[in-house]
Amino acid sequence: MLLIKKDILEVHKPSALITAEYSRLKKRNGKIIGEANSLLPVQHDAMNFLCYNAREQMHKQFDVDNLIAKFEDGNELMEFLQIQEFSININEFIEFIDGYQLKQDRKYIFEQIDDMQRIQTKVGIFKHDSICGEIHGVKTMSLIRNYTRMDNSNTFTFQLEPEILLGWMHNPKPYTKLFLKVQTKLKLTYSKILYEICKDYVKLGKPLSKKFNEWLTVLGIDKSKSNTSTPGQLKSAYLNKAIKEINEHTDIFIDNIQGKKENGVTNMIVYFHSQDCDIIEGNTINVLPLDEQIKFNKKKVIAKARLEQSKKFQTIDNEEAWLKKTIESITDDYLEEQKVIEDCKESLNEIDIKNYSMLLMEKYKEIVGIKDYKLYYVFTDKFITDNAKETFDILLVMSEKLKGEQ
Repeated sequence: MLLIKKDILEVHKPSALITAEYSRLKKRNGKIIGEANSLLPVQHDAMNFLCYNAREQMHKQFDVDNLIAKFEDGNELMEFLQIQEFSININEFIEFIDGYQLKQDRKYIFEQIDDMQRIQTKVGIFKHDSICGEIHGVKTMSLIRNYTRMDNSNTFTFQLEPEILLGWMHNPKPYTKLFLKVQTKLKLTYSKILYEICKDYVKLGKPLSKKFNEWLTVLGIDKSKSNTSTPGQLKSAYLNKAIKEINEHTDIFIDNIQGKKENGVTNMIVYFHSQDCDIIEGNTINVLPLDEQIKFNKKKVIAKARLEQSKKFQTIDNEEAWLKKTIESITDDYLEEQKVIEDCKESLNEIDIKNYSMLLMEKYKEIVGIKDYKLYYVFTDKFITDNAKETFDILLVMSEKLKGEQ
C-alpha cells in the first residue's frame, strides 16, 4: 500500500503554481522590454478552475483512496495519473475567468491559456526509499499538457502533471476564500505560501501549529542550511519579510511566529487573525469558496441562456434583476440533474443508433431516430424522450437485451 503524507501535499497548493518559474518576453508599444516571471491573474484563476474540475472528475470516476491504495509503487501511480484526460465546459470556464470584470473576450482568454502550455513550474518531490529514506527533490513540469480546443465545440480537454493532480485529489476543498487580487500583490515566495496556508486555517480561529520539519518542507526550505535549524532562525532568515508583506497587503495579519518543544519534538506556531483589506473591501470577486463559486457560475450560465431565450418573446427592462432572481431559483439538485444529462450526452455520442433500430421499432411500432439526443418518431417528427438521460436509460435497457441475445 502506498502511503502519502497529507502535510506534504500542502506544497501542491495554488501557491506552487503562482510562483511558477518561467521566462516570457514582455512587449510594450511593440518593443521587447524584458522578461515576466509570474502568472497573470486570469491565468491564476484558469489554473485553479482546471485543477478543481480535474479533481471533481477524478472523484466521480474513481474511489480515490481505494484507487491509490491499489498502487504499491509510486511510479506506477504517477504513470496512471499522467494519462488521465479532463474536459471543461467553455461557457462555465469563461464565466469563472471573467470574475475580474475586465470584459475580456474569448480570444484574449484563450491566448492566456495557450501561453500556459509553455509555462514551466517547479514542484517539490517527496518520496520514501527503503534504503535512502525520505528523498527530496524538485521536478520542472508544465502547468497543463495536451490542451485541445476545437473551434465549434463547447468543451476543451487537457491533462495535468501527476504531481499537481495528486495534490488536488486529496483535498475535500482545496482552499477556502482565496483572493487572487491579493496574492498578486505578494512578491516573495514565502509570503504567498504562508498567506495561503493561513487562509486555509483562518476559520478555526486559533493559532496554527505544525512540526518544524513539516513547515520547512511546506515552505520549500533546504533543511541542510545552517540558518534554519530553529523556528527563530527561520523567522529571522526568511519569514520576517514575508510577515511584513502579508500584514501590509492582505486580509491576514500575522501576530507572531514562535517555536515550542514538546516531547522532544519542535513545533512552529503561527499566531494570526483576519483583517480588513482595501483591495477586497466591498469587492465580490471570488468571495465564495472555490466549489461554491463554480456552482454559482454554472447557475449563471444557465440563467443567461434563459434570459436570451426569454428576450425573444418579451421585453425585459431590468436584466440584472431578472438574472439575479433566476439564479436564486436554480437549485443544486437541478445542477446535478443537468450534470447527469451532460454525462449521458457524452455516452450517447459513442452509441450507434442503428444497432437499436429493430428493438425501437418493436417497442414503438414506428421508425424511431435520434435528434438533439432525444428519441423521436421519424414520420411525425414528434419527440418520445425529453432529454439525453431519458434516451440513455431506454437504450441502456435495450443494450442489456442485445447482450443477452448474443
